Amino acid sequence: MREHQLHGTESVSVHARPSVAMQTATGNLPAPPDDLDADALELWTLVATTRTAWLSESDAPALKSLCECWSLRQRAYAALADDATDKLARCAFTAYQQCFDRLAARFGLTPSDRARLGEKTEDAFDPAAKYLA
Repeated sequence: MREHQLHGTESVSVHARPSVAMQTATGNLPAPPDDLDADALELWTLVATTRTAWLSESDAPALKSLCECWSLRQRAYAALADDATDKLARCAFTAYQQCFDRLAARFGLTPSDRARLGEKTEDAFDPAAKYLA
């Protein structure tokens, strides 16, 4: 986006539109399910409060899966911390981490995921921008 602004190729019809995900989000996420443990509930709360503009009621099952995967990852990590030579713990941790990474991408939990989803952020002040225009 910033590059388009600097080169004068910004198009309001293309670059000023919110993403489809943001257009369809209602921000109305139901309360967390009762069966989430403490780790899962903590992640649910974090995602629900920081990603409100991107969530709607229909995202609750996917968010629950994300939180459950996180909880399992945390348990596998604790088992791995107890015994780093435990092959089952290493395999479980790796599998749960990969599962979490895939699901987290759907919710835009990393900067690259947010960019891919089309989330707009305020451009930081760039003192060199006036020389590049």
